[in-house]
Order: sequence, then structure tokens, then C-alpha cells
Amino acid sequence: MLNGTFVHYPGIDRELEGQLWASGVLTHEQLMNSEWAEKRNGNKGLILETQEALAKNDHDFFANRLPVNEQYRLAAACPKETIFLDIETTGLRLACDKVTIIGWSLGGVYDVVVCGRDDPAPLFQALSKAKALVTFNGKSFDLKFVSLLYPQAPIPKAHADLRYVCRDVGLTGGQKIIETTTGLRRDQGLGDGAEAVRLWFVYRSARKIHIRQKALQDLIVYNHADVEGMKHIFDVALERLFERNRLPPRFKPDKIFSSLMSNPFAGREDFPFSLDTISWDR
Repeated sequence: MLNGTFVHYPGIDRELEGQLWASGVLTHEQLMNSEWAEKRNGNKGLILETQEALAKNDHDFFANRLPVNEQYRLAAACPKETIFLDIETTGLRLACDKVTIIGWSLGGVYDVVVCGRDDPAPLFQALSKAKALVTFNGKSFDLKFVSLLYPQAPIPKAHADLRYVCRDVGLTGGQKIIETTTGLRRDQGLGDGAEAVRLWFVYRSARKIHIRQKALQDLIVYNHADVEGMKHIFDVALERLFERNRLPPRFKPDKIFSSLMSNPFAGREDFPFSLDTISWDR
């Protein structure tokens, strides 16, 4: 898809990009030889830079130049190198509430860090490998908490916040509302955000070990459902974006993220999870 992305060039918006596609200009090489480039000779240098970035698989080049509302293209271009991330917290206030767990999926594999207990190295490694990040309301919530807790976390430059991607195609409301609107049905037993907070405090305070283990398991399953739900939502949003923007068939992937669903406990040898003392040191 990036080989046919032109909106990072000065003077090209979605409308003109669509006109170029309709005229048969589908690659940067074709753009170089197009009437548009001939009229704007100064942009040929940027076309050459773009071709070089593509050859090097340099996604940061596009992340630094694409408008915020077009960053989703980077995730669509590298689905197996896109990380979906979601956090659970004790509340909504950045100043006084805490992150409890951070879950993510990269390349169809889900993992989670229990904050204050687990080494965050696996999270940092996954973020370092990823070329794009997807969240739901992450700009206003998740990333602020993560950056406060782990300021050294290597957050990818390319970030598609589904709250705004969805709004762009007429899908409004919170994640669970959009899941329902787009046909995804969650297990009713998963509960909501308030239940996630309750599960954390049960995990931290229950006297019986099996109750604590079950609470943590349920909290992780809830977080996993949030992460997997984003994949479904993104696929639906992409389909609507591609239809609205009249993308050529060659650019249209088919359910690219829904095909990368994961299991919350696949490959985990440490379950039931360790119940070591939690430390809230930041």
C-alpha cells in the first residue's frame, strides 16, 4: 500500500491521490513520470527519497511525513509487524491511578506484563520490533500512562488510534459499542472496565491463592478481548476507508488483522501466575 501512497507529498490530498489512482498512477515510479511531477519538478527529489525509503523498508520515513489521520496506512502495510496494545488501570486519573497490566499482540502472539511484578523487557522488545502501533484512545489514555510508568519504552512512531480512525468512517462510541455495531459479540462474562478494576483488587487482596489466581486470569482474558477486538474493528474500518477512498483493488487487503487472532495463554509456562508481592515503584 505504501508504494501507492502519495498524500505525504506537498499538494496531494486524498482527493488528488484518488484522481491519480484513477488515471493509472499507482506507484511512485509512475508518479515520477506523471504530468503532476512534471509540473512540480521540485518534488522529484522527495519521490526519489520515498523510493529509497521503500527499498530500505523504512517506515519511520512515512511516519514522520504522513498526516496523523493517514498513519493507519503504515499498519495496513505491515500487519505482522503491527503491535496492538491495551492497558488496564485502577482508574482514569493519570496523577493518582496505576497501570495494572499491559497486554499486546504482535504477529498473532499475545503477551502481558503485570505491572509492579513483571520485568517489562518483553514489552520493550515487542515495541522495538514493531513498525506500527494500534490502540483505541491510546493518544489520550494508554500511551500517557505507559510513558509515565515506562518513559524508556520504545513507542513506534507510526500510531493508528482507532478512536479517530473509526470516527473518520462514521463509527462512534467506545470500543465495546463499536464492536457491537460492527458485529463482534463478546462473552458476556467478561464484564466491563469497572469489573477489570475489581478483578485487580481481588488479585491483590484475596487470602486464598486460587481466588487470586482466578482473578488475575480473568483480568488477562478481559485485556486479551480488548486487544483482539481492536483487530476486528481495524479490519472493518479499513474496509470502509478503502471503499470511501476508492482504493485500487491491488491495495485492498482481506481481513488482514482478524487473521492474526491469538490465544491469551498460548505458550505460557508460568500459569497459574506467580503471586509475588507487587511493587508500585515507578
